[in-house]
Amino acid sequence: MAEKDKPRRRFRVNLTDDLTHKLLGTVKFTRWTLFLSALSAVVVILASAWCIFAYTPARNLIPGYPNSETRHLALRNAMLADSLKSAMFRWQLYSENLRKVLSGESPATADSLLSQVNPDSLSAAKIQYLRGRDSLLRAKVSEAEKAAASTPQTDVIDKTGFFQPVSGVITEPFDMATHPYILITCAPDSQIAAIAEGTVVQCGRLDDGGFFCTIQHGGSLLSTMHGPGRLLTQTGARVSSGSPVAVTAEAPGQHAAMITFAIWKNEEAKDPQAYIIF
Repeated sequence: MAEKDKPRRRFRVNLTDDLTHKLLGTVKFTRWTLFLSALSAVVVILASAWCIFAYTPARNLIPGYPNSETRHLALRNAMLADSLKSAMFRWQLYSENLRKVLSGESPATADSLLSQVNPDSLSAAKIQYLRGRDSLLRAKVSEAEKAAASTPQTDVIDKTGFFQPVSGVITEPFDMATHPYILITCAPDSQIAAIAEGTVVQCGRLDDGGFFCTIQHGGSLLSTMHGPGRLLTQTGARVSSGSPVAVTAEAPGQHAAMITFAIWKNEEAKDPQAYIIF
């Protein structure tokens, strides 16, 4: 009972003038108020430091934190690694076909290359995804061909003067076997232009959030692009050579935009670099 009735100990800090001994201020506290005050001060300091380093350029002062140059080099190394992986895959296909030819077997055709993929290089889910995207693109091109069949147009595939769709760097060149398109890395908010005069036969939003646009240029020639962040045209619109049709968007986690660009002739993919100067 004596322990319960014992008053709680309190402490006092007095601030006095050393010369006049005048009392300037007094702070009273207990052990619990001192502990809670210290804990609150530590939490406020840590929260303030986190906000400063999370939302201001001061985070670049953290040792090992990637700056813009480091992120650019990481993106470039990732692209080089992907290109090296594609090159190794092509050499594997080449050596396998060479072995089959030397042993008297029939080499693999372009349409059956996906079935020859090494499981270590591409997963079954990715192979199925690529097959689905290829079938979707072929269906879209086939529909565009049928829509333009009733309109007499001139064939321009053998003529020069194609307009560069966007100013950038080709980070993944055309490969008929693995990817019948080119991958262009460019600055965000760059305008994407039509390579020649034609009609927009199909455009819209993709499942991954980006957009696509397919343009009929004449005869059986089409150009298609995937990945723009915003469209500047609509289905059925007439476009002239060099007129903007879309705008690129910054890729998630990167400081660059990426689009895929392809040219199709008679339902067969063509190398865009053979007709356009990039």
